[in-house]
Amino acid sequence: MPKISRDRKIIAKEEPSGMYHCILLHPLSHYKLPKLRRDRLHAPPIVVTPRPFDPERARKADEDIKQLAQRHYEWVASQAQSSQPLINRISGPYQPLIERLGAPVQLDEYKPIPGNLHFRKTKILYRIKEYKKLFVPTID
Repeated sequence: MPKISRDRKIIAKEEPSGMYHCILLHPLSHYKLPKLRRDRLHAPPIVVTPRPFDPERARKADEDIKQLAQRHYEWVASQAQSSQPLINRISGPYQPLIERLGAPVQLDEYKPIPGNLHFRKTKILYRIKEYKKLFVPTID
């Protein structure tokens, strides 16, 4: 028998493992149940009227399928003839990366922070000085 506390909790013991589980009880209005709608319950059935078999139409459909298959085979054959093997598409050996990049780009001169610059908050100045240490090696 589960134990029920005053704050609507049930403590239940699971038999095989011997573990206790705490289950919180809510009022029935807490759980949202799906609303059943009449229009979905009483929908009219879908009636499928099969078309009578037409041998002429079936023959034409078979011819269309054969014609499309033939055109596909011709297209695949033309693609196989026109495409070269991958080894023939390679023009030649590539240049080394250092030659493709070219000369290095010159950077602008580094301008130091003026000494007479004042801020309302000194945190910004300290941050700039921290970043200055990081950027100086990249300029040299």
